[in-house]
Amino acid sequence: RIRGERKQRRFIEPNGDSVWQLEITTRNVAGISNVQVLDHAKLALSALCHFGGVGAKSRKGFGSFDCGIEFPDQDSLFTRMVQSIPWKFHFDDSEKTYAETGALHETVTTRLCNPWQVLDRIGYAMQIVASEHKHDPGKAVLGLPRQIHGPRREPLPHQRGHRHEPPVKLVADCGSPVRNRFTAPLAIHLSKSPSGGYTVNLTALPSGYVRDYDVSENLLVEAMDKIKEVLANG
Repeated sequence: RIRGERKQRRFIEPNGDSVWQLEITTRNVAGISNVQVLDHAKLALSALCHFGGVGAKSRKGFGSFDCGIEFPDQDSLFTRMVQSIPWKFHFDDSEKTYAETGALHETVTTRLCNPWQVLDRIGYAMQIVASEHKHDPGKAVLGLPRQIHGPRREPLPHQRGHRHEPPVKLVADCGSPVRNRFTAPLAIHLSKSPSGGYTVNLTALPSGYVRDYDVSENLLVEAMDKIKEVLANG
């Protein structure tokens, strides 16, 4: 494409007519049986289809899948994934600080029958939370790049005569050389509800990587509560 020209992304309309078939082939490797590998792959697929998505904006609810696999003990799903294959996970001292494993999970059911409307309401809720913290550096925990203050270096007409601060690009507090990138820690997954409407799975991963862990957890809880409130009001 021409440099500077906006790229048109392709997507599949969420009309319920698209069906995908996945074939998994496994083999024995490094002392791990093909059965163990297959079990691990099924667990990973279930995690993707319950909590995540595929493609651009997948953490924002786009690209959600339903694989028809039900696990009655979803709370232990990720523990079972780690234990299903006898691999050893190693964190050096610098990584241990950020190796939190606690996840926040909420399930919300909405009567809205149009997935675009559901995503629009979720986006509106996140916009409210971001606006309420428009001058708060802690907002970095919602994902980077992000900035506060502004929006321009010079005051807009309605800002004249009031306190104005030029925009500041937020960075992480960690010691990593890449401090201006941080994947949004809130994953949104949509699936059709048997009773009509949609079920929304919200999974948040608090982390001390960008700001203090408590700041991350509190702001993510606030965001999830706002999403639940907005969806409940239709």
